[in-house]
Amino acid sequence: MSILNIQAQEEDRGIEVEEPVEEVAADTVAPKPKINKYGLRVGIDFSKPLRSFLDDTYLGFAIVGDFRIKDRYYLAAEIGTESKEFDDANYFAKTQGSYIKAGFNYNAYNNWV
Repeated sequence: MSILNIQAQEEDRGIEVEEPVEEVAADTVAPKPKINKYGLRVGIDFSKPLRSFLDDTYLGFAIVGDFRIKDRYYLAAEIGTESKEFDDANYFAKTQGSYIKAGFNYNAYNNWV
């Protein structure tokens, strides 16, 4: 009889029983809206102090900045001062002054915005 019981159990394995599937409710938390960050960036133009260090006839310093006004457009400005001496066999000249530059920048890179 034990052989008969084993065979009966093997035959029962082919029967599939479907269990009820639980319904999962949709997520009720809304995703956060994308916030565009607009702000002021300020920096130093390091080429002018480096040139001042390497060239005895030049002295310069500049502060640069920009402000994002649209998705890809920036209002840009630069304030600086420079002094340069020219010493040649025929002439000697020294020029110096301060300046302000203003303009617009456009961000052409798609992956930065």
